[in-house]
Amino acid sequence: MISAEQLDRYAAAFTVLARLHLEPASSDTRHSVVELLPQWPILPVTTGAAEQVSTVHESAGGADPAAFTARGISLLRASVAAGETDSQVRSDQDQLYGISATALVAPFESVHLGDDHLVFDVQTLEVRAAYMRAGFQAPHLNTEPDDHIGLEIDFLGRCCLAALDALASNDLREAQEIFSQAQEFTRVHLAQWAPEMLKQAAAAAATQWVQGLEWLTAGAVAQWICDCDAVHIPVPPERQESERYE
Repeated sequence: MISAEQLDRYAAAFTVLARLHLEPASSDTRHSVVELLPQWPILPVTTGAAEQVSTVHESAGGADPAAFTARGISLLRASVAAGETDSQVRSDQDQLYGISATALVAPFESVHLGDDHLVFDVQTLEVRAAYMRAGFQAPHLNTEPDDHIGLEIDFLGRCCLAALDALASNDLREAQEIFSQAQEFTRVHLAQWAPEMLKQAAAAAATQWVQGLEWLTAGAVAQWICDCDAVHIPVPPERQESERYE
């Protein structure tokens, strides 16, 4: 059962992860992220009854959110400790995602799920329609694909924030509707391609920073998929986690 506190934590984590996937992080940003890792807002299931852990892993397609998150955190810290440079990180993310050349692992849903494996395929338009139903729009409409991994994660983070805003206005029905849209988007879109793509990207990345980003995201996505079967949203707590990561 997802709680309002969890919504707040996902909003904070997805906002950070989306930004890091959409643009290579500068040295200052990387150091800031690593400094905040002890307060990382996603808390994967690591203990509990055997049947509960089994259910979590089954919901995430056999993934281990806690292991992915721990691996991601370790690699991000190692990157900063090793002094990986802006040039190394930019070049790695450029080659991996095809920012200026052919991608090693395309960050677009349509490439992974479309019959022709092309950008701006039918999946891109379906994602755009899902954004529109929730009142959102990709920032570079018609010039950059709407189904970039960073944009899909950003959309879910915005849904979490919108649900929390609705709850703050005592509009439980609106909050539930927004969260239901996020659940449906996860089931139809993100869960169908992102878990495998993130693991492929982690394997193909050359720097510890980008490897860590992929694993940290894989952990957050796997845990989100597990938690997305909730049907109730309680009253939200203070929004400290979101503010901390903005």
